[in-house]
Amino acid sequence: MPATENKNPLENMIDFAANADFNKANDVFSNVLTQKVQRALEQQKVAVAQDIWTDAVEEAEDVSDVSDEELDAAAESVVADEDFDDE
Repeated sequence: MPATENKNPLENMIDFAANADFNKANDVFSNVLTQKVQRALEQQKVAVAQDIWTDAVEEAEDVSDVSDEELDAAAESVVADEDFDDE
């Protein structure tokens, strides 16, 4: 195994740049940035999912606060508005 694989990627990048191996330094830099962006995106996805889940739970709790009388009145209103013609 090459010694560069055991080092911190940023140390590798610096070593490659110091040795004028700019293509390898650029590859290491790109990989490090890609990993950071992917981690940030994953964290943002989790945050958005948590927000959506929290909103859904709050909406479900709001619906559960409806009384039986309100449900009965709403059901009666729907039944009264329906046209029950025999087909």
